[in-house]
Amino acid sequence: RAIGSSLAIAHPELTFFGEESGYSEDLPNFCCLIDALDGTKSYIKNEPAFTGMAVLIEDGYAVASLIYNYTTDEIFTAFRGIGAYKNGVKLDISQTEMPKTAFCRERMVEDVNKLLVEKESSIICESGPSGAGYGFSLVADGKLAARFNFPHFPGGGHIHDYAPGALLVEEAGGVLINIEQTSDYSIHTKSFVACHPQIAPVLSGL
Repeated sequence: RAIGSSLAIAHPELTFFGEESGYSEDLPNFCCLIDALDGTKSYIKNEPAFTGMAVLIEDGYAVASLIYNYTTDEIFTAFRGIGAYKNGVKLDISQTEMPKTAFCRERMVEDVNKLLVEKESSIICESGPSGAGYGFSLVADGKLAARFNFPHFPGGGHIHDYAPGALLVEEAGGVLINIEQTSDYSIHTKSFVACHPQIAPVLSGL
């Protein structure tokens, strides 16, 4: 409520939705989604992997996003067609060496690693800490090869969970691979991989 109230003063033309307030995925043409605490389990465990996130949606596309790590004071921002930034410094993961580690949910680690072996990939998947924003920001920062985004159940999760980080990775030079269907990623996609461009050809077709 505090975040929404402050933003409403600065931008009265915007409609705001929060995770706690709920919303329909049939969104207005221009709105902002806020996830004040992403990675609740990490917060409870005192792991530095919980973040605050926001994403601006226009005509069905994420056009700007923000991920703030409360414990490290790192702020990641992304603007469609302009780029991604960490504390104001532009990110370009295509210029970084691909890390050897990826994250996915614990229940999927064994299956994902089997797929990676079959595809002769050198990366190893681990169960990362709770928090989509944290995982996506690591990919955008060149510290993680990929984040496999598999919801708890088919179709699970919401736009505010994934759209901020997906835009961040894409604008940082990463690749989004939709593994729900053959079409490209959209803000309504729930199962996808956000990855370093070097590993994208290997992961395509999962």
